[in-house]
Amino acid sequence: MPDTENRSIDPERIEAVAHAVHALCHGRSDVSLAAHVAAAVAQHFAGTAPMTDSILAQRAALETAVTKRVEQLQESQAESDAIDEASRESFPASDPPAWISGRH
Repeated sequence: MPDTENRSIDPERIEAVAHAVHALCHGRSDVSLAAHVAAAVAQHFAGTAPMTDSILAQRAALETAVTKRVEQLQESQAESDAIDEASRESFPASDPPAWISGRH
């Protein structure tokens, strides 16, 4: 049985769980972010001893941290998608005219 009483919520754990949740959320509007986060965090604590106040506090803290990080990932993805879309839409205009090279 894993030792969860002393399990710290380190940044690597937050990042790993957040990326897993972000991948699950991508293209799935039928399940809420909170549901995905709760499921991923529950998996992190799977097989633990009975839920003590300490474990419940760690779980709540991890859910909060993961939710915040997933929201940051989603914002970053949205910005990246907007840039990629603008780039695709401007593609023909970004090519120089043939006459610039000196050939007609």
